[in-house]
Amino acid sequence: MSKARVAIVKCDNYHPQNLRDAVYKLLELLDFKFDLHRENILLNPNLLSAKGPDRAITTHPHLVRVVADMFSVNSAKVFVGDSPGGADRGVKRIWRNTGLLESMKGSNADLFSFEGHAVMPARHNGRQFMITEIRNRCDFVIGLPKLKTHVLTLMTGALKNCFGFIPGFRKSLYHKELPKPYEFSEMLVDLYAATKPDLFVMDAILAMEGDGPSSGKPKKLNLLLASTDAVALDTVAASVIGFDPMKIDYLKIANQQKLGCTQLEQIDIVGESINEYKPAEFVLPSNTKLKLIPDFLIKMISPYVWAHPAIDYDKCINCHICRDSCPMKAITDDGEGLVYDYSKCIDCMCCHELCPNEAIYLKKSWLVKKFIS
Repeated sequence: MSKARVAIVKCDNYHPQNLRDAVYKLLELLDFKFDLHRENILLNPNLLSAKGPDRAITTHPHLVRVVADMFSVNSAKVFVGDSPGGADRGVKRIWRNTGLLESMKGSNADLFSFEGHAVMPARHNGRQFMITEIRNRCDFVIGLPKLKTHVLTLMTGALKNCFGFIPGFRKSLYHKELPKPYEFSEMLVDLYAATKPDLFVMDAILAMEGDGPSSGKPKKLNLLLASTDAVALDTVAASVIGFDPMKIDYLKIANQQKLGCTQLEQIDIVGESINEYKPAEFVLPSNTKLKLIPDFLIKMISPYVWAHPAIDYDKCINCHICRDSCPMKAITDDGEGLVYDYSKCIDCMCCHELCPNEAIYLKKSWLVKKFIS
């Protein structure tokens, strides 16, 4: 079995010419061959929320434009789409606020909203997903993930980016039905296997550290990574920022299902060396150490070991996005402000992920603060 290949190149900024040079270098390192007979190509960036690119929440719009232009050749039709949180309030607002609308002006590619269009089934491992039909209408799919930490899955990259193929409120149902991180990660792996993009180009020029995927802090890594194997790509990315890949549930599950390579020694890393980076300088999510506690012990001390979402009322602007997005309806407005009903809350962190003003934080028990944080 041939090794999975992951390419890494340095890129210090988002200037379009520098991005073009860097992406061409990535494809060259992967021995990628442009197929001149492709008809429909889909680019799937991370468009999590309606925030500007300086926040490192979304894939940078200039990278999206550069990749779109590269593949808009020989009459190939390129579509750019995702299903971001809050799209029900108008996806054009998200395109505008993320800079994508401006960046794509004059491009031959079309911005495509997954909301309001047809869906179709995709299946793997006995699980059926209803995904945007354009994924299967396109004969080549490119994932454009952002490298970020994530308070539920610890990291989000290439594999989890496929969650964007599920339009609208269907995503919140998975959080409701699969509240435990391991169960949710099993679903993500099945979804990846059912929808596998053909190529991934990861934006890690400005990554996110801390309590991502939306309330962390931007972190300059000055890297772009690419692979045809999302599992191998995320394994390398995890190692760069200081994670043991096998501590990330979805990578461990993908390894068990033999859906990709999770052993660094079995990955052909070309371009930059990951040994040049110091993982200790990258801040991991504040709940990372909870993963180190054995399950049997967690059950014994669970009343004293928890990390729940909570509201910083000084930052809250009462937009109600958290309330409206909560799959368990655990957030209500009592007339004086938003409040949680923790008897309903499943700690899925959708509220944390979608809050536009970083007003939701992780509130930890005294034991977590004293011994784990």
